[in-house]
Amino acid sequence: MNIVPDILRAGLPGTLLSMLIFLSSVCAEDPVQAEIAHLLGFVRNSKCVFIRNGQAYESRDAEIHIKRKYRHFKDDISSAEDFIDLAATRSTLSGQVYTVRCGDLEIPSSTWLLTELDAFRRRVSKEKTGAGG
Repeated sequence: MNIVPDILRAGLPGTLLSMLIFLSSVCAEDPVQAEIAHLLGFVRNSKCVFIRNGQAYESRDAEIHIKRKYRHFKDDISSAEDFIDLAATRSTLSGQVYTVRCGDLEIPSSTWLLTELDAFRRRVSKEKTGAGG
């Protein structure tokens, strides 16, 4: 039995195609999700140490923790800045600010992530305008 011709006869290709086009356009056109995904990758690939409630964590562990908080606050997040503020800035329980130590420099995680977000947006803007080299 060849299911593809049965689907074609049932009129489903147009429906499936429409759904695929809709889903791909939502993903492609959602800059907030792209920015959040970039920031999570930035954290994961960092060689920096994350300080949370006085304890040091490797970047992969920090990414896992931030993703967990992102899922918790997802309904309250409508921008990459919200993501940073709610999921990657401070402990929900203690209120203590997260910091990032890169070499000898230790800074608040919000400063570090907002700086990267700004750089990412500038790169994306250059690519969209064709100014990227």
